[in-house]
Amino acid sequence: LHYCQETKDKITDIIEMAKYVAQHPTRMKFENVMLWGEPGTGKTAVVEIIAKEAGMTLYTTSGGDFAKLQAKDLEQIDNMFNNARNNRGII
Repeated sequence: LHYCQETKDKITDIIEMAKYVAQHPTRMKFENVMLWGEPGTGKTAVVEIIAKEAGMTLYTTSGGDFAKLQAKDLEQIDNMFNNARNNRGII
């Protein structure tokens, strides 16, 4: 995968944070990290690397996993993605 240096630095920071959390699970949670981008840009590969390097278990979802959710739940998910799109500089 080829990413700009800023993205590589952010990924490295996330890996270090994930490693710390994995070593101290009662002190901290590792959550609220979202990667956004066009299909095929390597988001899943990056998440797999982060999980592997940190020794964490990775759970993945797909659109079908959300099919049974209620309108309120879907609205919250939509808001989350809109927020991610509006803050693209944040990984």
